[in-house]
Amino acid sequence: MEPSVSGRKSGDGAIVMISSRVRKGCEEEYRRWQERTDEAARRFPGFERMETYPPGSGEQNTWMVVFRFSSPDQLNAWLNSDVRRGLLEEGRAFLEERAARPDGPAPGG
Repeated sequence: MEPSVSGRKSGDGAIVMISSRVRKGCEEEYRRWQERTDEAARRFPGFERMETYPPGSGEQNTWMVVFRFSSPDQLNAWLNSDVRRGLLEEGRAFLEERAARPDGPAPGG
């Protein structure tokens, strides 16, 4: 299932926060997949950085990822890309149901 996505503008740039519930025992597979996702996103114009936050206590294996791009259009190009769609399809093997996270500032700043 596709991870939950929420986004907001940040100054002149754009941020999207994505939360994903990872199946128990698949954490290492998820980390490798997230590294490949980071590498793919880096190739898109406007990519600034990606931050990954593992689950905190009591979060039931929900991981948070924050993508930062220079503009909303550049972020949308990544979010709607065939590359990302392919990665999401791969992720179905180890992602559980959608996990929701309200809009708000990115974790840690």
